[in-house]
Amino acid sequence: MGQVIVDNIDLLEPNLRIPGKKPVGNVTAKDGWSAWMMGGLRSHGVGKTNRVLTSFNSTNARNDLVLNGTSSYASLDNSDDFFTGSKFSFIVDIVSGGTQVNDARLLDCKTVWNGTDGWSLTASRLTNSVQVLLSGGGSSPNIDIGTGLWQDGARVILVGVLDGNKIQIYRSGVYKGESYSGGVTANTNNLMLGRYFAASGNYLKGTVKMFAFKQAQISGAKAAALSADPYSILEPGLGAGLRFIGAKSLAGPTLFMSAYGA
Repeated sequence: MGQVIVDNIDLLEPNLRIPGKKPVGNVTAKDGWSAWMMGGLRSHGVGKTNRVLTSFNSTNARNDLVLNGTSSYASLDNSDDFFTGSKFSFIVDIVSGGTQVNDARLLDCKTVWNGTDGWSLTASRLTNSVQVLLSGGGSSPNIDIGTGLWQDGARVILVGVLDGNKIQIYRSGVYKGESYSGGVTANTNNLMLGRYFAASGNYLKGTVKMFAFKQAQISGAKAAALSADPYSILEPGLGAGLRFIGAKSLAGPTLFMSAYGA
């Protein structure tokens, strides 16, 4: 479908490329990405698809997805296999809610944990690692993503890339590891954010600030860059207008889209 643009006049998420500037006005996702921005854009996707997060019933004043670790989650329709192709990339931006009671599913669209379809991304309890399960099932190696995963208030931004056989994980501009080979067999299970698909369990405790997905494999260099600057996939939508702003590092004012205001 065509590009989807949603008005998000109260979006408060900082623009990581220009410190101190914040997106306002109309914003969309570019380069084939679809993005669900919890603050301001509510539960609607922008970019390639506008499909809506369901079970979106636990939010804060900014409409971030707030997950309590015991019952709250959200999901996205996958009846057309949108999230289970042979090549894809994703971004997830989470603020940790502290130590988890159990292993926590960040993303999941498997029928059962060791099933032969779908995929999942799990944060391991009491460690600083994640596990990725593909259609082959079984235990994937722990991928150490560094400190802060379960520290209350810590920001965790992960980028994953499926190359057809493995999912590679990046954080803070650095490659962290990959899953076992297995590939992803398509299914029609919804993609869950913050919960195990097949049963009520493995809930995540924290706040999801953004989830983005692209039905294509991005390069390792691009994945590393996005894990340090995830909001660079956004751009001003139609009618955002233009304004001049000053830039200390440049000689004179710089013309910049007004989707990024002071």
